[in-house]
Amino acid sequence: MNDVNKKQEKEEDMNKITKYGKFALLGTALLFVGCKNKTASEEGSLNVIEEKKQDAVEKKYKEGDSIAPNGTAIVEGNFKSDYVTLPDLKNIQYEKRKVKEPTDEEAIVYVKLNDAIHANPVKDDSFQAELGDQVWCQVTAKFNGEDLPNVSFKKGGENVALGNGSNLPREAEEKIVGMHQNEEKDFSITYPEDYWNKDVRGLKVDYHVKIVQIAKTKEPSAEDIAKAKEMLRDQDKDSAIVSNERSLKNAIVSGSKIEYYPQAVIDDLKNKFQSDIEGKFGPIEKYKSQLTEEEYNDQMYEYVFKNIDKEMVLRALSEKLGITVDSQLCKDYAQAFSLSGDDALWKTLLSEIAKESR
Repeated sequence: MNDVNKKQEKEEDMNKITKYGKFALLGTALLFVGCKNKTASEEGSLNVIEEKKQDAVEKKYKEGDSIAPNGTAIVEGNFKSDYVTLPDLKNIQYEKRKVKEPTDEEAIVYVKLNDAIHANPVKDDSFQAELGDQVWCQVTAKFNGEDLPNVSFKKGGENVALGNGSNLPREAEEKIVGMHQNEEKDFSITYPEDYWNKDVRGLKVDYHVKIVQIAKTKEPSAEDIAKAKEMLRDQDKDSAIVSNERSLKNAIVSGSKIEYYPQAVIDDLKNKFQSDIEGKFGPIEKYKSQLTEEEYNDQMYEYVFKNIDKEMVLRALSEKLGITVDSQLCKDYAQAFSLSGDDALWKTLLSEIAKESR
C-alpha cells in the first residue's frame, strides 16, 4: 500500500472517530489497550483519544442540541413517567442519622446564649472568654491580603455570642475562647465547605481579633440545664429528619434511571431559572444586559442540567404516589412546615416514602 493510500485511510479513520464520538473512541481505546507492544505512534494516538474524550465531557450545551451534557437524549414533547425508572422505594438504602444526646456543656452554653440580655460586663481583665459569653471584639479578616467577598465587620466592633456561630464561623469562635479583655490575637482558619456564605467556603482566612469587653451570664441551675437538654434534643430530632430526608432524596435520584429529557421539562426549568434571577436581581432584561448572550445561556443551561434529574424524579414520584401540590396532604405539610411549591411536594413525598421504607 502506497503512502497516499495510507494517508487517506488515516484521515478516514479520524473522520470516523469525530463522527461517531464516544463509541469509536471506546473501540479504538480498547484496541490499543489490547496491544502489549505499543509504538510511539500508537502512544500518540492514545493521547489524542484521551484529549477528545476530555473535550467531550467538558462540552457545553447549546440551544438545539439533541444530547444533554451527560449524554442523555433530549426528545420533543412533555414529561412521561416511563422515561424514569425509579428504585425500589420500600427497600431503598440510605444513610440515616440518629438523634444526638446533648451534653451538659452544650446545655449550659445554650442557656447562656439565650440569657444574653442578662449578661454583665466583667471588670477584671483576668477573666477568660468562654462559650456562652457575649464578647465585644474588633475583627479584621483577610484572604491573600484582601477583604473577604461579601463579608464585612463593623469598625466599632462586633458583638459575638461565643458558640452561636452567627457573626463568626465556629472555627473562629474557638480561637477566641480563652482570650482576656484587651488581648489581641492573630490566627488563621479554613472556612468549612458547608458554610452559609458560599463565597468564602474552603478559603484559608487570616484573622486579627482584639477583645474589647467580655460579658458573662450567671451559671444555669440544674433545672435550667435539664430543660435545655430537652430543647436541644427536640431541635436535633428535627435536624435529623431534615438530614435523613436529604439523604433519602439523594438515594432516590441517584438510584433512578432516566432514559430521556423532554424538551417541555427543559423549558420549565429555563423559566424557573428566569424566575429565580428576577427574584434575586430584579428584571431579567437588566440582568441579561450585563452579560453576553453566550454567558447568560451558559448560566441558564448549567442550572437546567444541574436540576433536571431531580425534576424528572419529582414528577415520576408524584405520579407514582398520586400526590401533587394540590393534594390535601401536600397542603397540610406546606402549612405545617411553612413550605410551598416543589419544596412542599418533596417534603410530602419523602415523608411518606420514609414511613414505608425499611
